[in-house]
Amino acid sequence: MEVLKLSQVDISNQFGDLHKLKEIIDRLENAARAGGQVVCKIRVNGLLFSERDEERFSNTSVADISDIEVELEEVSVLMRESSRALLNYCQDLRSAVLITAEESRDGFDHRVHKRFTEIVSSIQWLTEALIVLRNSYRANGAHFGDGNHWTETEVQSVAAVRELMDAYKSRDFVRVSDVLEYEISTLLERWERYLQPAC
Repeated sequence: MEVLKLSQVDISNQFGDLHKLKEIIDRLENAARAGGQVVCKIRVNGLLFSERDEERFSNTSVADISDIEVELEEVSVLMRESSRALLNYCQDLRSAVLITAEESRDGFDHRVHKRFTEIVSSIQWLTEALIVLRNSYRANGAHFGDGNHWTETEVQSVAAVRELMDAYKSRDFVRVSDVLEYEISTLLERWERYLQPAC
């Protein structure tokens, strides 16, 4: 993490041609992007800004700014951290899937139903997060995933969730258990293999 601190004199020297806070923030973000970084935090006059604050105070005059502090991070570091977080998520989800598969063989009580619902939601979220991560790698010129195998795994994941939901709707709990144990857990293991090289 790199921290860039700009005093009022620095702001005047580096951004003398600008008049509004939004213009300074835009220039800082563009410079970060060009350097393979992303702006993580911005403090203006000692106050930590949210995106909403950036909008609210966008027209603040440069004359009213005494200091700016910007925290920057390398895009590659953030992508590696995201990959690691998704890998951990996959591993935890696979454990929950196997436990739920075993417990669902005897039917669905309230607890198993709740866990099943969480698993389906988690699988859908994971699939979306993996697509976003893969697109981020591609946008930054990096290879990620296993080409055609990745796409094939996406298709198989959608089909497995559909089969899981069909089994659940028909109250075929043995089939639900089998799909969880043999299909979903295998797909999660495959996602883990795709993520490990990126960590």
